[in-house]
Amino acid sequence: MINDGRIVFGIYPGAVRYIFGPRPYNDGAWHHVVATLSSAGMTLYVDGLLVASDTRYRDAEPYSGYGQIGAGTLPRWPSPPTSNYFAGTLDETAIYTQALSATQVAAHYNARQEGQDAQRRLPLGSDRTDLIQVGPGCCRSVRARPG
Repeated sequence: MINDGRIVFGIYPGAVRYIFGPRPYNDGAWHHVVATLSSAGMTLYVDGLLVASDTRYRDAEPYSGYGQIGAGTLPRWPSPPTSNYFAGTLDETAIYTQALSATQVAAHYNARQEGQDAQRRLPLGSDRTDLIQVGPGCCRSVRARPG
């Protein structure tokens, strides 16, 4: 999230490539955010709806190592936030080995709306190897409430 409250999804395939959400989301409410990168391009969903996409970029730079969620420096990114830390709360973070479809993203969001465990409603295969757990007790998609 940049200073004006818009959500940004970016990749680095040799140069910074990014897509922006259309409006500010730093409104104190919880928001369900999903970003995907696949052969169809980059997509950004907020609260179950597609808000941005770009079909030109389908690959990112290979990376092996640790990643950070909610913290990090972004000096080469557009309008980098003034803080290196997300000012809010992150809950239920997950990274999948395949891009979620629009139907799967909507199912995630709708399950949250219904107060049910989204993971049970979103089959991604017969085993759990298609989900990489990130952080304690979190095995679903990202929900963020700016604070």
